[in-house]
Amino acid sequence: MANIRPTVEKIGGTSMVDYAAVRDNIFKKKDDESPYARVFVVSAYAGMTNHLLRDKKTGQPGVFALFKQDPTSSAWRVCLDSVKEAMLDLNGKLFADHAPLLREANHFIGTRVDEVKDQLATVGKLLETGFFEAESSLPQCEEMLACLGEAHSAWNLAHLIEADLGYNTQFVDLSAWQDQDFETQEQLLKDSFSKLDLGNVLPVVTGYSRSEDGMMKRYGRGYTEMTMSYLAVMLHASEAIIHKEFHLSSADPRLVGVGIARTLDTTDYDIADQLSHYGMEAIHPEAARGMRQSAIPIRVKNTFDPEHPGTLIGTDEEQYDRVEIIASRDDVVNINTFDHDMLGNLPEANQYIHDLVDELGGDYISSTHSANSVGVVATMPREQQKRLVEELDKHWPDGSCESESVAQIGVLGRGMEMGRVLRDGINALLSGDVKVLGASTGHRDIEVRFVVPASQHDRAVVQLHSALVVGDKSSSEESAA
Repeated sequence: MANIRPTVEKIGGTSMVDYAAVRDNIFKKKDDESPYARVFVVSAYAGMTNHLLRDKKTGQPGVFALFKQDPTSSAWRVCLDSVKEAMLDLNGKLFADHAPLLREANHFIGTRVDEVKDQLATVGKLLETGFFEAESSLPQCEEMLACLGEAHSAWNLAHLIEADLGYNTQFVDLSAWQDQDFETQEQLLKDSFSKLDLGNVLPVVTGYSRSEDGMMKRYGRGYTEMTMSYLAVMLHASEAIIHKEFHLSSADPRLVGVGIARTLDTTDYDIADQLSHYGMEAIHPEAARGMRQSAIPIRVKNTFDPEHPGTLIGTDEEQYDRVEIIASRDDVVNINTFDHDMLGNLPEANQYIHDLVDELGGDYISSTHSANSVGVVATMPREQQKRLVEELDKHWPDGSCESESVAQIGVLGRGMEMGRVLRDGINALLSGDVKVLGASTGHRDIEVRFVVPASQHDRAVVQLHSALVVGDKSSSEESAA
């Protein structure tokens, strides 16, 4: 293994659902090409982690959220049973032509889910005694549920590829399930690969890897890319490849039009980091940092366009003065809460709102304060924004709470002339009858940010893309298919 520098490749959840595309477009090699010297790190099937934890977009509670609300309730058990049923149904479709493997697949994940159910029930009973703190027990329960999705998908993919293509695959379960000897994540990764001959074995690895302090706790839902990063650095990968269901483009083709959005040939880590703010992560910033420090190039490829080389992310010192990407999110809420009783209690008030945002499935962005008011900007599923206001009104019945759903749109590029982009962006929005609620530039010449009403998000993206990307004659990227 010491002489082999493999590629380490992550396959996203939406791609994983289309097994035929993954098999034919990612795994299958031409007759004169070796299928080995590659390591695959896989996400759970699309939607599965939402059911296990909480839906990222809608805030709909999954098994963990229901367990957290009431560990003694039957609600989480019913939800987990439905997840198990969904997993078995998917297995039936994937292994339709492999009856013996179907039985093995169902036994593997069925047993694992049942074991998790038993463990959660035990935790629930312990919490019911009052001698155990929920705060110390619940994070481990979340980790335990999170790892189910990747165990399911990785086991399936490893066995399907071996059955269909005849490759010598190896399922690598980094969840360290029921491993009483687990010490550290670093040792787990080393032990898991120490005896693998990467020249003759094709590892299919769970995107969840157990760690001392919890992958969900440290990285949220970005843990799969962290596992990829750890392995890429440890194995001295020649390249890290991320297989997604789309190209990394100048804007969402569904908004600006297929053939108008431009696929990026290259970008740099700085741009990739900015995308994470908009929920459009090319790669998790922490994952990118490890590979950047080890000089491992990162490539983002479209699973459904295998002939395209994808977008190469690296360190690029050249400054282009060109807009590369219009990134955006329309699930932002501005909350302003006022109450005379906040005077002298602002830290407590701010913490209460922060915790409430987290409980409702949102992400805290920033806050401002006056003597008796707190203003908060957060991303949150729209379905939960109304509930946030209701809870704040209950907590401060003598105060007032105002909210506004907005969209944040980031114009990203390297070496941009910020004043020009700010001016042209505002003009483009106003000419399209888009109300500009705010516009700002950062301290560095990489992003200009606009704030518009959430209802005008789509129009704003189209206007900015047309003016700043399509109208930028210096751009030479190709149109996204």
